[in-house]
Amino acid sequence: MKVFLKGQLAYNHAINQAVIGYFEENTGGLSERAIKLMSHVLLVHKLWNHMITQDAPVRDWWAPLAVEDMRNLDVENKDTTTKILDELAADAVITVPNPRGGSTDFQMGDIVFHIFNHSNYHRGQINTELRTLGLEPLKTDYIFWKAMQRH
Repeated sequence: MKVFLKGQLAYNHAINQAVIGYFEENTGGLSERAIKLMSHVLLVHKLWNHMITQDAPVRDWWAPLAVEDMRNLDVENKDTTTKILDELAADAVITVPNPRGGSTDFQMGDIVFHIFNHSNYHRGQINTELRTLGLEPLKTDYIFWKAMQRH
């Protein structure tokens, strides 16, 4: 399971970096929505990392980030998740507070996998937004990334 999750982390980080690079090249043509969606991807990744490590959680996970701050936050997220994967068992139980009260137990591997699914969902929304703005969407599919790793 950890080998799979580390592979997904590599993909997630590479695609985030590609999106951020695209944002850096197209700052004038981006919408507030596109920036807010990518900010959300990064802030929620940080939030879940903090839930696993029991650090103070991120409070405003919809706050827009400056494009120039995104790359460093993504690297920080990758490094923290790598440390989590190195130090905790995939089936380690993490108690997560429920915003509606109480708490829920999850396995660490399930939380980390959720981070990647959540990121993919919102990167799809970013691509839809880019197309709406008349910009070329990015190729973010896992299988295309995997094929590029072989060349």
